[in-house]
Amino acid sequence: MSSLINVITHQLALEQHIKTSFRPKEDVATYLRWKQDAFRKLETFLSTFETEAFHQRRLSWIRTESQSHDLEMLCAGVISQLRIAIQKTRQLQYWASGEIYSARDQTTGMNLALQASRAIRLTFQEFGVVSGNDGLLEDPNNNMVIKYLEKVLNLSFVFGRLVGFESWYDCLDEDMGPNLDTFIFDSLNDYRKRSDTSLAGVIADHREVPRSFLPVEPQRPIVYRSPYPYGAAVLWNVPD
Repeated sequence: MSSLINVITHQLALEQHIKTSFRPKEDVATYLRWKQDAFRKLETFLSTFETEAFHQRRLSWIRTESQSHDLEMLCAGVISQLRIAIQKTRQLQYWASGEIYSARDQTTGMNLALQASRAIRLTFQEFGVVSGNDGLLEDPNNNMVIKYLEKVLNLSFVFGRLVGFESWYDCLDEDMGPNLDTFIFDSLNDYRKRSDTSLAGVIADHREVPRSFLPVEPQRPIVYRSPYPYGAAVLWNVPD
């Protein structure tokens, strides 16, 4: 998740997980009941007052010091979408606790989880304007962009734990936290699109693979189903 495209793709995969294997009542209710420290963190990220205060403090600096119209528009767009994402995640929390929805059926929980995940993804997509904009990629403006990115990432990490990916997001939190200064704001235009997207077109020819990555003796590749939402993957070629 070291680039914007990776983050957005990951959020799409999470939405697929919610559609296929998410158990809203069990996953969310258990999380809120037993993870008290995480629950307090969730309350912090879902605080409308805290979010507005965060934006107003930085908006003051942008207008007086940076005076970058592009930066102000980006931050305003991110906060606008973030408000929606927070509202949807809050509704999911209310559903799990039974504070609003009297009939805590699975369909209601799944729809709320999907709406929250999509809102978070749309918030990440607001950062798409950073790619190719030198004014936003250079300091000190880039430092401000990173602060808003961190705000959205924190919410996405809490939400991911909320819907059953606790161990996965614990690892991401540890890896991403200190490394945001190397985060890449890329776009799909930065990558070459294959003309043939079939299986034959996306697997590299063996003559293009570095010799050090090839097995000592020819053998079949081992395929397994990954427990994560990215589907099947190919393991290293190892002797049978």
